[in-house]
Amino acid sequence: MVAIGGIVVGTILVGLGFLGVRHAYGITRFHEQLDAIGSTRSAGTVEPAEWNVTLTKLLSGCLSAMGGIVVLLAIVE
Repeated sequence: MVAIGGIVVGTILVGLGFLGVRHAYGITRFHEQLDAIGSTRSAGTVEPAEWNVTLTKLLSGCLSAMGGIVVLLAIVE
């Protein structure tokens, strides 16, 4: 029998993962702007490090892969 809840959750995880990969620079820049609050630097002048953008892409890809696994397990069940 197909687990509808697993398919829904897995699809949401896949979608969030794809959005994270697609918009990794913007997500990382937003995080850096939040980190700049309270410092002497202006929040508008921060730029994320390349390793941080790559890490965001990698983790978002893992989230998407986990969502795919959840969908597959929901279908097989």
